[in-house]
Amino acid sequence: MANVMTTLWGLVAFAGFVVALLIPKTDEYRSKSESSMEDADRELAARWAAAVRTAPLAVMAGVLVIVVGSAATAGWGTRILERTDFWLLVVAVLAQAGFVFTVRYLVASVTPAFPRIEPLGNTDLAELRSKGGGAKVSIRFDNNADEDMVLDWINFQGAVEDRLRGVIAQGSHVKRETYAGHLWRVSTQSGDPVAVFDAPDQPGVADVTSSMVPASPPSPGHITV
Repeated sequence: MANVMTTLWGLVAFAGFVVALLIPKTDEYRSKSESSMEDADRELAARWAAAVRTAPLAVMAGVLVIVVGSAATAGWGTRILERTDFWLLVVAVLAQAGFVFTVRYLVASVTPAFPRIEPLGNTDLAELRSKGGGAKVSIRFDNNADEDMVLDWINFQGAVEDRLRGVIAQGSHVKRETYAGHLWRVSTQSGDPVAVFDAPDQPGVADVTSSMVPASPPSPGHITV
């Protein structure tokens, strides 16, 4: 009986080790979910990452205590094994196997991240106008620059709609419900244009980085990305 239970404890340790090997997959899941349009997806990804990191460590720590104790004092180890319920060990093994299965087939199989929207390059703002008739979509604007940014919608006449103006704080993001073909301009607080994004026909993420911010004020009405 002692040999059987020792083998089962080994299986518990092996299951924990397998979960540890799946941590890179969980990191991949977290990275993809961080690009999701919904904050709830980002929070779920963070919880999964924490769970996968904690579970194998807890399992292997418990097994390590028993192994070290058995090796240090054979009598103490033998008494622990004799008093341990056989079915408790079986349940522990099945629970670890179920956890591995869940991580492998649920966490690793995720919806791909929403595509990145590339800004329009070398653009004359005076010639830009939103187009109508497109499908309704959600766009998330991420501000990864070193300062707050201003977000404006360019209407069908090529003018900026002040009523739709918003501020994207540094390190944060905002979402806009818009339509495919609509143009959105990102500029600095001082009014220097940084980038213009053309809404695609599916949800996407527009990423604003420090490299897009002009080092010196550009020529009026012109933006180079």
